[in-house]
Amino acid sequence: MNDKFDELAKGMAQSVTRRGALKKFGVGLAGIAALALWATASDCAGQTYTITDLGTLGGTNSQAYGINNFGQVVGISLDVGSYKKTIKICEGGGYPGAHCDSVNATFAEQRAFLWTPTQRNGTNGSLIDLGTLGGPSSTAYSINRSGQVVGYGDTHDLLTWGNVPADPYDHHGFLWSPDTANGTQGSLSDLTILFSSFIEPVAINASGAILDDEERLWQNGTLMDLGGMYAWGINDFSEVVGSSIIDGFEHAFIWQNGVKTDLGTLPGDDFSYARDINTNGQVVGVSGVYDAASGSLLGASGFLFIVNSSGAVTARTALGASFVPARINNFGQVLGYSHPSNGVWQPMLWDSVHGLRDSADLIPSNSGWVLREVNGINDAGQIVGLGVSPTGQLRACLLTPLPAPWLTSPTRLANGQFQFTLVGDAGRSYTIQASTDLATWTALTNLVSATGTNQFTDPAAADSIRQFYRAVTR
Repeated sequence: MNDKFDELAKGMAQSVTRRGALKKFGVGLAGIAALALWATASDCAGQTYTITDLGTLGGTNSQAYGINNFGQVVGISLDVGSYKKTIKICEGGGYPGAHCDSVNATFAEQRAFLWTPTQRNGTNGSLIDLGTLGGPSSTAYSINRSGQVVGYGDTHDLLTWGNVPADPYDHHGFLWSPDTANGTQGSLSDLTILFSSFIEPVAINASGAILDDEERLWQNGTLMDLGGMYAWGINDFSEVVGSSIIDGFEHAFIWQNGVKTDLGTLPGDDFSYARDINTNGQVVGVSGVYDAASGSLLGASGFLFIVNSSGAVTARTALGASFVPARINNFGQVLGYSHPSNGVWQPMLWDSVHGLRDSADLIPSNSGWVLREVNGINDAGQIVGLGVSPTGQLRACLLTPLPAPWLTSPTRLANGQFQFTLVGDAGRSYTIQASTDLATWTALTNLVSATGTNQFTDPAAADSIRQFYRAVTR
């Protein structure tokens, strides 16, 4: 396989309403001309999401890995502090009789964080430190619907190394459980002690089932082997997707209630792997042709398969050449990365309405932000990842879809003019447009909504046989 393609595809950290879709309201007033109202966000490459800096726990940099449907975000706050430690460096990592030296080194401290919005899916909130398992550092990877979090934490045990490591401590998987659903007070448990087995958690679902990086699933008090399947994604029905080797080729597989099923590939391909699955049985991954001579993957494309409860694929859709899907929400929005000809991996968003969109087109062009990673998406369409802030810092960031404006309360006045109300977002700029054929639109006015609600009257409507209106977010 192509090393660069494989590195991203397998090394990434773990329907929202179309903002440009027309929201139609028929106007059934007897004896008047046909009128209809729409509201839409901008269809051009402008702002369709706001971006929020989630901050740090005292350092300069941070990164977000997961988000739940409440809008809680988990990740890591980097360079929170530093510490000096004397560690043992041995030839070959410490084989019997190996020469060892004691080295005094300085290490960076990093902490798992939980960011909770002040209201569901809000853009204002606060960070808390989830703690560690006795050592200095920790990382949070995944959060479920109720706010349970899994990740890794340093223990108090120092390890012997072959060279100076980034973190000298042993680490175990952890489970952080809130005292109340989506709360910010809770307790941290060492999964290695809890399961009497070393656990490397990568995801947790709504029922508390934990997917392990060692091809195992912990569910209902039982640690189950997934039959040699390299697992990547799990949904709230505890269906697991990943890949296994079949006839010498890697294929996407699904695990359902103890049964592992080969999902195959896109037509004409011989290689595939699956990255994520939602509750509707939509599976995303990569398919291509493996070229043994060059050791690379040819014609690679992201895919979306629909899988039934028996593991049978009922539909196969190609999402785009060199697109590597990473996450899918329950409305079929897919996060991933595109590998353009310039060799720079670019975060992308795919949905069935817009197709593949560059993440740079989702945020204000003058925001000063540059997105580097997209690691999670919830059912409200909120996206979390890593961005370069306007001040040049690497920050955990949250992208939130702009509220869709609505045109409502249509009224024909006594003088024949037409009046309606725009319901949008306070402080947002809108353009009211009119059309007689849904093809050509004319701007009637531009406005900034001070309160989020504005009444508009079209004096020219009295002369119209048929008129359509829409509001466009600017």
